[in-house]
Formats: sequence, C-alpha cells, structure tokens
Amino acid sequence: MEVLVQAQVEQAISKEAKRLRELVEELGPATTNAANLDADYKVASAQARITARVNGASSDKRAEDIAMVQTEEQRRACLLAEANVSTLREALRASQARMSAFQSLLSSIVRVT
Repeated sequence: MEVLVQAQVEQAISKEAKRLRELVEELGPATTNAANLDADYKVASAQARITARVNGASSDKRAEDIAMVQTEEQRRACLLAEANVSTLREALRASQARMSAFQSLLSSIVRVT
C-alpha cells in the first residue's frame, strides 16, 4: 500500500512541478504586457491632458476629466493586465505551497518505509 501512496505523491509532485513551470513562463510576458500597457496609458493620459489644456479646458480638473474619458479603454486594459499578473502570482504561490506539502508528505513516507 505504501508503494502506491508514494507513487501517487511522486506523480502529484511531477504534475505540480509542470504547473509551476507553466506559471513562471506565463508570468514574465504578463508582467511585461502590464508594464507596457501602464506606460502607454500614462503617455496617452498626459497627451490628452495637454490637448485639453491647449483646446481651452477651463481648469486642470476639467482637463483631467477630459483625459480620463479619452483614455478609459487604455486604463481598463491596464487594470485587467495588472489583475492578470496578480492572479498569476497568487496561483504561483498556491502551487509552491502545494509542492512544499507534497514534498513534506513524500519525505514522511520515505522515512517510514
């Protein structure tokens, strides 16, 4: 019975290691994408504020409001990308915790046998 349990834990470790690699591979490009979208949004927002002021926005607040409306889609894309990075990081931490638990379980099984 212990051999079967040990084999099952080893299989779970293998699957979790694969999942960890996948998450790490996803996290890099997702982080780069989020950073690029954030930079694009900030530039577009600044350009929209300048344009609003040049076109006679009555106050800085009005220029901010105009810029917010004009860059709404970029901001939404930026927030979604940041949420994706956060989700991937949380999944990575959870996967690391599962891997640690499986390794501890395997260690206890090996010590007993």
